[in-house]
Amino acid sequence: MDLKLSFYFLCLVSLSSARNWKGIDSSLIKLQVIAQSPGGNNDAILPIQPAQFPPIDQTPMITGALLEDPLVTQALAKVNSIVPANLLAIPPSTYVKDSTVKYNSDAAANCYWPNGLCIRQQDGVGYVKDVYTCLGQNQWGLSYDDGPTSTSTHTDDSVGISNQLTSMGIHGTFFVTGSRVTENPDTLKLLDAAGHQIASHTWTHHPLTSLTNAQIVAEVKYTEAIIFKNIGKVPTYLRPPYGDIDDRVRAIVNALGYKLVLWQLDSTDASLTENAANEQKSLSIITSWFTGQQTSFVSLEHDISPFTSRIAIAALKAMDVARKSGAFKWNLMDIASCNNDKPYTIGGNSTANATTTTLARTATVTVSSPTVTVGSVQIGNGKQVASEGNFASKVDLKMVVGSGIMNRVIANLEKRAIADVYPRGPIGESTIPVQPAQYPPIDQTLMISGALLQEPIVTEALAKITATVPASLLEVPPSVYIKQSNVTYKSDPVKNCYWPNGLCIRKQDGVGFAKDVYTCLGQNQWGLSYDDGPTFTAGVTEHTDDSVAISNQLTAMGLHATFFVTGSRVTENPDTLKFLDAAGHQIASHTWTHHPLTSLTNAQIVAEVKYTEAIIYKNIGKVPAFLRPPYGDIDDRVRAIVNALGYKLVLWQVDSEDASLTESAANEQKALNTITSWFTGQQGSFISLEHDISKFTSRIAVAALKAMDVARKSGNFKWSLMDVATCNNENPYTIPGNSTVATTVTTAVRATTTAAFTTVEVTVVTPTITGAVKIGSGKQVESGANKGQKLSFLGVAAGLLMLSLLL
Repeated sequence: MDLKLSFYFLCLVSLSSARNWKGIDSSLIKLQVIAQSPGGNNDAILPIQPAQFPPIDQTPMITGALLEDPLVTQALAKVNSIVPANLLAIPPSTYVKDSTVKYNSDAAANCYWPNGLCIRQQDGVGYVKDVYTCLGQNQWGLSYDDGPTSTSTHTDDSVGISNQLTSMGIHGTFFVTGSRVTENPDTLKLLDAAGHQIASHTWTHHPLTSLTNAQIVAEVKYTEAIIFKNIGKVPTYLRPPYGDIDDRVRAIVNALGYKLVLWQLDSTDASLTENAANEQKSLSIITSWFTGQQTSFVSLEHDISPFTSRIAIAALKAMDVARKSGAFKWNLMDIASCNNDKPYTIGGNSTANATTTTLARTATVTVSSPTVTVGSVQIGNGKQVASEGNFASKVDLKMVVGSGIMNRVIANLEKRAIADVYPRGPIGESTIPVQPAQYPPIDQTLMISGALLQEPIVTEALAKITATVPASLLEVPPSVYIKQSNVTYKSDPVKNCYWPNGLCIRKQDGVGFAKDVYTCLGQNQWGLSYDDGPTFTAGVTEHTDDSVAISNQLTAMGLHATFFVTGSRVTENPDTLKFLDAAGHQIASHTWTHHPLTSLTNAQIVAEVKYTEAIIYKNIGKVPAFLRPPYGDIDDRVRAIVNALGYKLVLWQVDSEDASLTESAANEQKALNTITSWFTGQQGSFISLEHDISKFTSRIAVAALKAMDVARKSGNFKWSLMDVATCNNENPYTIPGNSTVATTVTTAVRATTTAAFTTVEVTVVTPTITGAVKIGSGKQVESGANKGQKLSFLGVAAGLLMLSLLL
């Protein structure tokens, strides 16, 4: 099996904060290896970077030496080896101008889309079916072509569209051209960071049927490479410019790993001359879709110019007004979501990174280099190291990010660099979690006590709490713990807004605390949440009664939900947490031991939050923005402490009561009936509480989702189902959330970083790794003064700089 290895070196550097770096040595550089395995006709291989990219000007076709780059020739050889010759032999059309071509073959036989909008609705020999609509009832797939664009005001560009989408809690699909990505790479990163789907729209925007086979491959692969270079992802979807495809184009693009996406409704914005009348004309076309008779559809709009972008933003605002009025039946989403598909083949929701991390877990590396001086930091010993038969290559250190093992040393720099991007609440700051010397036991019956409360992860946070939270709140006495959810409350429940006392909710910020999250903001929104996991049923071929099963059913319906996880369960089932995160669900905190928080001391509350935060970050590299208190047991003391640690407290309005029922068929039906009764409820919007704590509760949750799916498809279901962060127009994470620490710190620090970089030489030294792949020689390499300095492959890191090694 061919294997591509990409090494990302991400070294956090800032001249303005060089003092924080004193004493860091070369063993503190983070190395990430990502490999991709073959899948079907498309090997998921990390894109190699070409010697040069095509020019930005979108008018020339890709020709000459650009077609001889290995990026193109290797892909073309693959296409020639697997695509039927009769499809490759279909003659190209003759290019006239813009979208106009003269088609030179049988338009009907080759399903030429401009000929009556011909769509392949089934897979054929050499190609797969087209994507042209949404699968669910009342789904509207939003898409914007020809960007990314950027203007100074961001009221009439891709950024403006993204901002409006984000304010509405929805995502769209942006079909980007390679030329525009080259012009506006930071805009692409912003769209990706906001959670929108990035898809390909070729490099030059030429009609694809007018190109040779090699030119089609070049259009796809150069665009793929520039997207990957900037966001570390390879899209699943490609939209052909002007919809200009036939079976030859289908076969080539499909063989390169892409699904072709068309559309059903077109705003005609890009074909109109810019003036106020045409702006209103296009807007009227879009608003006419609000009351359309389609069951679902994919729409086409453009972010190619300020004119088209203004129309798109105005249309979104009109949708928002219609949604809030209740007179809007559509669920707005990106195209991958409405087709129950993954938006990326590499990166994003792909599982290849996690697979490779597991594969390479035992590997070590030795770093050796010339002396590199950045501020007061010296990396390397100025010596070269023999590679003992291993593949040694060089990469430039040109990116910035913190490594897990560097946290204690660089926390102050990262905090300053990231805090502006990830504000964490009224008092909290955005600090990357340090890892404790040990975690609390898995047993959830024990309170956290003893030496675990003396760990710096607790004491440092507690000192901050004590210094910032009003003393009157910190002095509210703890309740007395009895059993499970039962406590004796020892203070004034009304004054302190004790939730179990009449479900008291803080609906406004107060002195020392923030308002509670307890509902959804939009009309007919249902915030789905599942508590007490993650759970995993071992030894089964199909998951039917655990967190995985719930996630699979959500994915089948094109939905995301919020999973409030306990630290104990994450310790038991870390791979399930990674699976839930990879599927795009919101991960939130539910403390470590699941004790009623009012029964704990201030230090114990801090410990519950911080240990859970650390174990979540250790596994998925994210810090949640939301925390649900076990049993809803909170008062203003708990609010103030948890808010100060950077979390928003989340309650609920309707409860399936699944966790309180004894397991039986009758009770399973009882809980299911409770949930289905919400289908016709009179709430404007709400957050529901279900559990993935056991097989019993998980089966109920899966059955309830299936019932929702049936109701949605029947048209008798008014609710838009989503995770809690989305229905509150909030980021689900404070670090790194919808972006990466690498991208965030790069943006924050780049302006003040002027240090010169040189190269480091890296030798991979590992034992033989099982399977068909052998990495390294099984020998340890000495590195002079750096002898014995090792680091583990620690997880998935994002980077713009890639060295591809073919073993």
